[in-house]
Amino acid sequence: MATGIAPVSTQPTRNSSLLTWTAITTGADGDPVSIGEQCTSMTVHIDGTFGSGSKIAINGSNRSTGTYNNLSANTATGLTLSAITQGMIVALNELPLYIKVSYTGTGGTATDTSINVQVLARF
Repeated sequence: MATGIAPVSTQPTRNSSLLTWTAITTGADGDPVSIGEQCTSMTVHIDGTFGSGSKIAINGSNRSTGTYNNLSANTATGLTLSAITQGMIVALNELPLYIKVSYTGTGGTATDTSINVQVLARF
């Protein structure tokens, strides 16, 4: 079973919230967080060290429990954020009420993988 990592929430401006999951590694997932219905846009920033076979997914749902679906980036191709293997910063197409980060890789170890995910939600 995956280990849950609670995000740290800060408020960089009056109209935004920054959620940060740090040091996501093999066998660890980020705990889901309620973004709220007033959100008008979300940007995801992913960085850190990706070990061999390490992958991260950004998932969302309008329910606090149950199925979470892969979100997609606001790009020309609508990049699905289900198997991210490198750092990136993208705007999201969807604005779900709940968002979470999942480690989806089959490789990497706790010593060669440490991935950080930040979600900036604007209200």
